[in-house]
Parts: sequence; C-alpha cells; structure tokens
Amino acid sequence: MNMAQKNVLKYIILGLLAHRELAGYDIKKLFEEELGDFWYSNHSQIYPELRHMEDDGLISSRTELVGKKLEKKFCRQKARKKILSDYKKRTATAVRLDA
Repeated sequence: MNMAQKNVLKYIILGLLAHRELAGYDIKKLFEEELGDFWYSNHSQIYPELRHMEDDGLISSRTELVGKKLEKKFCRQKARKKILSDYKKRTATAVRLDA
C-alpha cells in the first residue's frame, strides 16, 4: 500500500464509523464484502491504522464482552467530524479541477 492509499484508509474508516460503532473485525468484513469492489484493505493494514487513529485522538474505543470473548468497538470522536468533512471538500475540489 502506498502513502496515498494509507492516507485514504483513515478517511474511509472515519466514514464507516460515522454510522455506528464497529469492531476491527466488522471493518475488515465491510472491506471484504461491501467495499471490495472499490477499495481493498486487509487486517494487516486496518488494525495498525485503527491504533494510529486512536493514538491521534481521531477515534476512541471501548471493550465489551460478546459471548465469551472481549470485543473492542471503535467510534469516531465527535470533534473529529470536521476532519472528514474537510477531506470530502478537498477531494471534491480536486475532482472538479481534474475534469
């Protein structure tokens, strides 16, 4: 994965977390099932990115018991919505300039 793809992965994850809390496994499944035609990312890219995003304060997590195992759920920080909004504006402007 090149640097541009890594930077975009963060925004894709933020977009996914805008809808609901997700575990890393849930995010991986979304890439495999729903996003796979448009974007590929595997667990070796997703989990480190989630850690970086949490360290940077973009997302937070909580751990809950699901059945007999602990599951870490991630959610987007409310104050960070502007980051995704700014990214959408920048990419939309870049697309218009390329047209």
